[in-house]
Amino acid sequence: MNIFFKLYIHEEIYFHITIRNEILKHNLIHIALIFSAFSTTAVASEEFKFAADEYPVSYQNVAGQGLEIEKLATQKYPVINNDNSFYANGSYTVDHPGQMVLFDLFVADDFLDEYRIPSITQTQSGKLIAAIEKREANGDKSSNDIVIRTSTDGGKIWTDEQIVATDQISFNDPNFAVADNGDIYLFFNALDSHAGSTIGNPTNMQTGVVYVARSTDDGDTWSIPQVLKTSHPEGPRSFTVSPGVSVVLKNGTNQGDIILPIRVNHTADGISGLTADVDIRAGTIRLTVDDSGIVKTNFGSTNPDAEVNEYQIAEMGSQDSLYYISRDTDGLSWGETSRTLYSSSYDNGQNWNNNASFGFFTTRTQSGLLRSDYDSNTRYYYSTPTGEYDYSKGRHQGYIFESAAQGEGISWKNSHKVKITDLYFGNSTMVDLGDKIGLIYEFAEDKTGLNVGKVSRIRFMSLNKDYIRNGENAWPSN
Repeated sequence: MNIFFKLYIHEEIYFHITIRNEILKHNLIHIALIFSAFSTTAVASEEFKFAADEYPVSYQNVAGQGLEIEKLATQKYPVINNDNSFYANGSYTVDHPGQMVLFDLFVADDFLDEYRIPSITQTQSGKLIAAIEKREANGDKSSNDIVIRTSTDGGKIWTDEQIVATDQISFNDPNFAVADNGDIYLFFNALDSHAGSTIGNPTNMQTGVVYVARSTDDGDTWSIPQVLKTSHPEGPRSFTVSPGVSVVLKNGTNQGDIILPIRVNHTADGISGLTADVDIRAGTIRLTVDDSGIVKTNFGSTNPDAEVNEYQIAEMGSQDSLYYISRDTDGLSWGETSRTLYSSSYDNGQNWNNNASFGFFTTRTQSGLLRSDYDSNTRYYYSTPTGEYDYSKGRHQGYIFESAAQGEGISWKNSHKVKITDLYFGNSTMVDLGDKIGLIYEFAEDKTGLNVGKVSRIRFMSLNKDYIRNGENAWPSN
């Protein structure tokens, strides 16, 4: 049985925690130790006050710090679907076999409609940086800001929000890259706002383009966002960055360059929306950087048979090869028979092969794709919802899939998977943490209906790679 609590300091909520009744006393003391380590404002007390008489505890005084505990509804903050786990914001979950860390990183409330489209990266110092669209209304173009939070302890404690981009327009689709010299680049799209406090573009900022902000001090401060300047061939109307992360090449001819995944719009004038006539193709911009910033851009060509929606790229093999997985196109990602699209490039994204597809898992949203070379073993990870269409249009029942490299290529036929949640699981991005995988994903407290009212929280977690590798076989036996 899981019991849910709030911890208060001077009437303000400090964090939420779920603990098991059979270890309640132990955890209250543990909580106090965590609290005393990170708070200097708590009122000294001689006792813990606990409202649930059926779970009495001995009064304790730990480091002179007092906490007031209030019991909450047991279903308000559902935990991950593992019977032997408990959920503790800001503390390490020691009894989970995957050594899980779980943290509700961005939480919408009555004053903010929602956070959406998460991205995460790790700097060369080991700091985690998570970026998000902070939306004023329930819609893609809702006067969005781009905000970040950072963690230096693997995701157990996070800083307050920091704004990277704000104006009277909508900033969308954050995408990270950490260059070999340690500089951090955050790319995002700029669009006219359709909802929230501002409609349109009253400050006449340049929109319909990709912006970039840069940090040279490990994410502590950021440059003023600038338009990413690059020429593109005749034909495309425009291009946008796909959310998630870019690839920094570790092998091959262009080692050290950044591969930015973009969606190149070849749609004819007058056509818009998710229709069969929309023509959005996979593209890349290869960025060469040095200590002065971006010094060269190379815009790859596009293939009309390599259409994409939201997609992620991974480096494949050891010589100039890339691989992507994309959400289905032409509105089919919302259909009952949605596919997963994939393709490869053998010249670092200058050209993409024709799309192929499989129904092994559907891809109905931005999903995470990651290559890891930890401990000299190349493995690929994919995070995506797998639920049936009748609930949330398939955006629930989230899994992480893992597969070993197949020579210079990728195959999912021998993959394994672990379930993250049965509930709502939307856009996600992963980060390689050495012996762990870090995951940031959209979460809500239910999975019912074709349209979840809003994404209530952005959740971070990390899991041990061995735990994922020993998960259930993912490929259907038949």
